[in-house]
Amino acid sequence: MSDITPRRVVLQCREQYFREQRTMVEAFFQSQDLLNLQDYGIHICGEPSSRALYLVLNLYCKEVPSVNLDCLNL
Repeated sequence: MSDITPRRVVLQCREQYFREQRTMVEAFFQSQDLLNLQDYGIHICGEPSSRALYLVLNLYCKEVPSVNLDCLNL
């Protein structure tokens, strides 16, 4: 059994900065000391009535591909 715990992180950004999403994700990884993390997926969510976009990062999604979402800490 793996000791890795999958995590879901939600980063909010304004629509005008959407093109800089890679920079935002890299800054987040650096702030969390995850510089070499390659095992993650990104989903982009938004609300039509808002200028905010959300980058949803699923960390360790390849290492732990099957996750019980009811037990996941958000």
